[in-house]
Amino acid sequence: AKTDLEQVSNEWGELEKSSNGWRFLGWQLHNAYMERNDLARGLEVGQQLKNSGLNSIDLQKNLIVAAFETDQVEEARELYAEFKQLD
Repeated sequence: AKTDLEQVSNEWGELEKSSNGWRFLGWQLHNAYMERNDLARGLEVGQQLKNSGLNSIDLQKNLIVAAFETDQVEEARELYAEFKQLD
């Protein structure tokens, strides 16, 4: 349920942000938000993952789409520029 996802997300936000467990749970949360089409939250969680050093091509693609779909065009352009350097 959505409330359960939010509860886990809030608890995740309070965990130590440098651990592998934090990154793994964050990736799962990011994917859950993207699958539920809650792109704003998916973008938010994904940005935190990216800032923690987890920056995969899949994450970058998701962030670009989420930014465009939430009308954050400048952010999407910046993410796309970074993506071209990863590819």
